[in-house]
Amino acid sequence: MNSRYAYRVMKKIWSLFFTLTLSSAHAFEFKVLSWNTYMLPSPIKKSLQKSRIAVIPGKLKQTRFDLLFMQEAFMKSFRKSVKEKLKKTHPHNYYLKSPSFPFPVFGSGLLVVSKYPVKLLDRVYFKTCTDADCFAAKGAALMEITLPTGDKIQVSNTHMQATENAGAIRMKQLGQIHRMLLKHQQPGVPQFLIGDLNIDPREPEFMMGMNLLGMDYGRLTGPILWTSGRVNSCYKTGSRHEWVDHMWFSHYPLITNTNMRVRDFTFQRNGKSCPLSDHHAIEASFRF
Repeated sequence: MNSRYAYRVMKKIWSLFFTLTLSSAHAFEFKVLSWNTYMLPSPIKKSLQKSRIAVIPGKLKQTRFDLLFMQEAFMKSFRKSVKEKLKKTHPHNYYLKSPSFPFPVFGSGLLVVSKYPVKLLDRVYFKTCTDADCFAAKGAALMEITLPTGDKIQVSNTHMQATENAGAIRMKQLGQIHRMLLKHQQPGVPQFLIGDLNIDPREPEFMMGMNLLGMDYGRLTGPILWTSGRVNSCYKTGSRHEWVDHMWFSHYPLITNTNMRVRDFTFQRNGKSCPLSDHHAIEASFRF
């Protein structure tokens, strides 16, 4: 009796071992960058835009990211430069255009550049906003990205309401995103929400939002644990250090996140080291 029981236990252990070995052998890792690039046109902001446009595309080309999600990429010259510089390695891109003309005055600022095929599934424009955000076509674009393995993921790039005390508005915006994600949900297809959510983990809507979407989040590691408010002597920025740029993803056993960290992009100007945006970029690897 004991020998038969021991045999069944060993059989299960070996079965689990081979399953894990097979899964590991077929696992595919893709690298993701998300960055609020602070490309607001003059005279709205004066932040060395021309100098930064000359540098950022080359910096991105030197990286090894498979998927790049950008926010506040409002300037057409910036988007054109990025797409031109990366077209050989990242031939697929999508920009969420304004829903109407001439208002809102600015576009969405949401740009995606990818090594892998990108298909637009859906998009939403936020119905609620306040202050300066109402002049931009803020929203979220949901894309289906096909990995080299043939597996598909769904990723929504977004930039949400900025005002600190506007948590109720952000929850309404998350509600719109949630309904869009539910509409396109498929068994076995992970969903991601990536971008500048303007929500610090210390704020109540952080956990409320993740519970609403049924998602987990990439933990920020490393020496820098904030993303916004890069005070510098090169151009004017906000001063409040918060972790507002995030990567949320759905709970699938086959999707794992590793080492989400700040990516510190700088350039030299007049003997000074200047940041390439008022936000730090964040980078992460996902295994599927």
